[in-house]
Amino acid sequence: AFGIATAEMMKAGVVPFVPQEGAQSEIVQEHELIYQDIEDAALKITAVLRSETRQKELHEAMLRRGAEFTPERFCTEVRDLVNRALVGKPGTRA
Repeated sequence: AFGIATAEMMKAGVVPFVPQEGAQSEIVQEHELIYQDIEDAALKITAVLRSETRQKELHEAMLRRGAEFTPERFCTEVRDLVNRALVGKPGTRA
């Protein structure tokens, strides 16, 4: 799964803790928010909750990262991908 809910939470400034498996970890990209198992999740959540400074830093990081997941950017990247696939094929233009 892509993890659209995770991307939407990040756009809202939520600090999501996500499992290592699946696309969510690729979206979040913050090691301390990606857990391997329940025990690891509990340790990571506790560590973040203990630091108000780190909470604010992660909030800002999630807002920045979440801004990458807009419909406009998606459309632009799909167009670019199609253009790259068509380059060099007869009867097409870049």
